[in-house]
Amino acid sequence: MTVTVGGNLTLPASNTDVITLKKIFDLDDNSIIQADENGNYSLIKSGNPTHTTVQVSPVNIDGSDIQIEKADCRLNFPYEPSVAGAMATEQPFHEVTSFNISKNDVTADLVQLNNAYFTMDSQLLLSLTDDTNVEELVIRKGFQMIFPEYMTLATTDTDICEIRNSHILTFTTDVPVSRTSGKTVDLRIAYMDFSGHPDQGLVSPGNFSISDQITVDGEATISTASFDGGNSVSLSLVSGIEIRNISLTQVNAVVNPQVSLSIDPITIDNLPDFLQDDEVRIHMTDPRILFKVTNESPADINFMGTMTGIKNGTAISTVSLGSDTDNSGRILIPAHATDYVICIHQSADATGIQADSYVTVPNLNDIIEQIPDEIRIEDITATAIQQPVDIEIGKDFQVDSRYEFNAPLQFNEGSRIIYRDTMDGWAGDIEKLDMSQAEITLEALNKIPLDMKMTVEAIDKQGQPLTDVTAEVTGTIAAGNGNSETSSALTIRLKSENGGLKKLDGLSYRVEAAASSAAQGITLNENQTLQLTNIVLKVTDGITIDMN
Repeated sequence: MTVTVGGNLTLPASNTDVITLKKIFDLDDNSIIQADENGNYSLIKSGNPTHTTVQVSPVNIDGSDIQIEKADCRLNFPYEPSVAGAMATEQPFHEVTSFNISKNDVTADLVQLNNAYFTMDSQLLLSLTDDTNVEELVIRKGFQMIFPEYMTLATTDTDICEIRNSHILTFTTDVPVSRTSGKTVDLRIAYMDFSGHPDQGLVSPGNFSISDQITVDGEATISTASFDGGNSVSLSLVSGIEIRNISLTQVNAVVNPQVSLSIDPITIDNLPDFLQDDEVRIHMTDPRILFKVTNESPADINFMGTMTGIKNGTAISTVSLGSDTDNSGRILIPAHATDYVICIHQSADATGIQADSYVTVPNLNDIIEQIPDEIRIEDITATAIQQPVDIEIGKDFQVDSRYEFNAPLQFNEGSRIIYRDTMDGWAGDIEKLDMSQAEITLEALNKIPLDMKMTVEAIDKQGQPLTDVTAEVTGTIAAGNGNSETSSALTIRLKSENGGLKKLDGLSYRVEAAASSAAQGITLNENQTLQLTNIVLKVTDGITIDMN
């Protein structure tokens, strides 16, 4: 019950349906490869958001760091009988006194101080000394305390005094000073401008120092009732500034606050089959990292770090991000920015990328050439650009960031994608056939911009290779350009010398897809197609059929 048919036998030609890349990829919703609204594929993976705060540490100076010399104005009032019953002759006074404010452990967050606003618990104290019978002295209108011109004074006692030219306290009326209680006047330093005064303010890192002078100038009188037995009167008017504490509130300064940024690793999972093989190598045209940052602080921040690809627990690639010397490679997080997008990419051409700023990293593809299990950004340094800014001292400013690795599937020469699969279930049709060789010919119509090379291996029902069957593929599938197709002829030959083809259940095949120079820069799209036409099965040298 056997029939042998000799010669070449050919089955009628057939075609497959047009197969889209979407069907070939067969991606699930969680795949790291996703198509955009136009069908273009990208490798997309996002990292977790990070949050930190930036602050210039408070600067507080207490009374122990402040030394102010009191102005002791010696006044001599001669006895003049001719003016008995009237006010005594006015006596002028003039005194120059000094003050020193020094603190040598100011925060290193301040690098250069141009000006500063202050809060200050202070007052002007006026008092009388000497053992005389003068109970009250009157300081005449026009009295002045002249501070250095880089200071701006403030007072709430505007009923008796005013601030002129920002640094001169002036009495606008006569002010009596009692021996028993003296006189207290509200007086504060509200602002200092150190521009052009390098010897004042932040004189060296960590060292805040002000050393200068105050001039006291005016006239005073006493009543004739103060004269005792016709004797002249001599006494002292003591004026002093009492400062209990000083705090800097807002400054214009070059600052260097600590910016502690840390970024969680990105896990590369849910890869489609065609990217999982260890032999896969990716040379993408323009991989990208999209940073979206918010920087509430008034300081521009320069970001640098090291991006490392980890596979099986071992670092396989490293790329440096940012620069502090090359402006074209600088990753700048601008001041007062909200949801500011920074695109770090490989190509010098940023056409079609929506971002607020662009940074070129020529070797960025190194991080995914061999697709890692994890991408880490480590060795992060984030420092304020060393330029003057207006900043509130002691205030927390939020700095947030999140990033997304986004690599359009545009492959350059050198890229290699491996796809492995099997075609099986043939045994029921073949096991009663005895043949020594068979040949499959087909034509491939390809719009996918990848050259494809196939190798096959005959397998049995257990999926094991048939060592006595050889399989050979002749021809390759030429890349399309995304829109127009190429036509390529392929031949698959199966051969066995001792009936091995009776054990054939199918083929294990490996497709290696590579990018050519002609297809460089064309993005893989879910609508690109592959179709196999004119598929012909030919049995050469006859076939024997077991009819039992």
